[in-house]
Amino acid sequence: MTRLKGATDVGDQINEKIIAPLVAANDQLDRSDFPDFDDASKLGDGKEKSERLTKLIAIFESRALDFSMNRADGGDILGDAYEYLMRHSF
Repeated sequence: MTRLKGATDVGDQINEKIIAPLVAANDQLDRSDFPDFDDASKLGDGKEKSERLTKLIAIFESRALDFSMNRADGGDILGDAYEYLMRHSF
């Protein structure tokens, strides 16, 4: 995902490379369950959209968000966080 930073088509690439595979891998998900990261009416157009999404990607690069060493008995920390964020997004 970090290689998408600064790309002119970053929103479309997020939709194609991240959202679409999530939907394809889970029968319970629908594309409409996710925000459209290429929506100019919400994110701006051209350079403005690219800069906003680049900043969003940079947030997820923070070492503070590296949960790879965290384990919960029978729990899915990242899955729970993802579901929380999806319920409270846009």
